[in-house]
Amino acid sequence: MTKLPQNLFGENAGDLSVYNYDIKDIMNRSKVTIDQYVISFLIQGQKDIYDAGSAIHLDNTKALMIAQGNYLMTEKCYGSENYKSILIFFSKAKLTNLLLKKELISPPVKGPNPPTPYFTVEQDDFVKAFINSLSVHFKLHRALSQELLEVKFEEIMIYLLDRYKDTMRPFLLNTLQNDSDLSFKNTIEANKYTNLRTEELAFLCNMSLSTFKRHFIEVFGKTPGNWFKTKRLERSKQLLASGKTKPSELANSSGYKNLSHFSTAYKAQFGKSPSQVIED
Repeated sequence: MTKLPQNLFGENAGDLSVYNYDIKDIMNRSKVTIDQYVISFLIQGQKDIYDAGSAIHLDNTKALMIAQGNYLMTEKCYGSENYKSILIFFSKAKLTNLLLKKELISPPVKGPNPPTPYFTVEQDDFVKAFINSLSVHFKLHRALSQELLEVKFEEIMIYLLDRYKDTMRPFLLNTLQNDSDLSFKNTIEANKYTNLRTEELAFLCNMSLSTFKRHFIEVFGKTPGNWFKTKRLERSKQLLASGKTKPSELANSSGYKNLSHFSTAYKAQFGKSPSQVIED
């Protein structure tokens, strides 16, 4: 499991740091724990992030601000290119001090419900120029001084807070107040049609696998395997009845290895195979 920013800087990452991330190896749905806020400015490649309630797909037209938490991450390269991004990490204290300084910490505002742990921004001309200004230092193998990094951090944050004035401030205040307030039930409901494994869901819920299974039965009255199978078959029945989806497509989206396994499970649940339903 990867811990950020510790795996990049050691245990002394500090309240504010920047990292030039340039790798060739592909990361495929790896477990990542983020202990600070991070802004990811993607330069080259593609990034997929799964949190407890949703998934987001990122290319170099976007930048992403991510709050503390557990995530599953995939990083992809194109052809022979490396995956490249610039990462700015900052602590809760650093964010709070900035919002206080700019008198943005109060009055309280209503954020998204349920709260989201990330905020997407466009890589417009200003953001691209900001990325380039950081890239120059890395190309020259010249580290940013802490004083300059403070200035650059405040520059990008003030710009984003101004451009996304109706949405970014509520997001930030919401994460400061609710960074661990994702309910177990909402997490499960949000992922009932995904192909995440039980072990991956347990990780996203900050639970061991055994604790997750026990708590799941307490909340839903069934084992995870039986509950997810029932929900996915019920959805398959609805889609099959609409006549717009083929059984082979439903088998794949429901997590079955092949059409035969899906047909057997469907018939056991509803008394008829998918092909018999279509014929009727």
